[in-house]
Amino acid sequence: MSRFWIAVFTLVIGSSIVVAQVVESPTTVPRGAWLLESDLGFANWDRGGHRGGTLETTELGVASVFLSVGLTADFDVQFGFDGWIQSEESSTDVKTKTAGWGDFLIRAKWNFVDDEEVGSAWAVLPYLKLPTADAEVGNGETEPGGALVYGRPINDDIWVEAMLLFDSLHNETSGREESLFGGIVLGHNVNSTSTVYAEFLVDWNRDSSGDIPLAFGVGISSEIMPGCALDFETLIGVTEDATDLGLAIRIVWEL
Repeated sequence: MSRFWIAVFTLVIGSSIVVAQVVESPTTVPRGAWLLESDLGFANWDRGGHRGGTLETTELGVASVFLSVGLTADFDVQFGFDGWIQSEESSTDVKTKTAGWGDFLIRAKWNFVDDEEVGSAWAVLPYLKLPTADAEVGNGETEPGGALVYGRPINDDIWVEAMLLFDSLHNETSGREESLFGGIVLGHNVNSTSTVYAEFLVDWNRDSSGDIPLAFGVGISSEIMPGCALDFETLIGVTEDATDLGLAIRIVWEL
């Protein structure tokens, strides 16, 4: 379930804090401004049953990047790259290892209802994955998708965001399969430069026969200089089909 853990980057602005997490924000990059977001590194570990035995999976990644630019007060475009991804699977009698550069993505975000800093806000986020990855890590297919995003403040220091994302993924058997990914995050601004958050994530695939992958994450984000923050998050799988453990360190930088 690597897609469950490779972050969908987001920007949250509240009390001058920039935050990264998996759940997106309806907030867009201001007109004429640039935003750099990156998973400096992530690691995922999973152990589960497979054909009567045990399958262990380790996935590592570095340098995934999104560069966003605001075109209007409520619309931005984003250019993404998955970075370097290495995966290793081992079972009782087989061990496989893959590594390579990932795909490019083009996204756009339109904040079509209100401002998240003062009330309930909504945004749509269509995107397109371009099949530029090395053969070992990519499927060579163009894949579209989109998300509906919501966010609002609860009080001066607490905020909530939610996201429902739809993917149209390539399937070698049926051609295409639909996948839904959802999440909700609750954040608390501890002071003017730091925030903590918790999020719940769920993934659903129409063709999946197992349980629904559900995960819980906690993170902390702290500004290291004005407009630039480091974010650390731990994700733990709640159900059997979710990846057991994920760690990520991210940077969000208003250029």
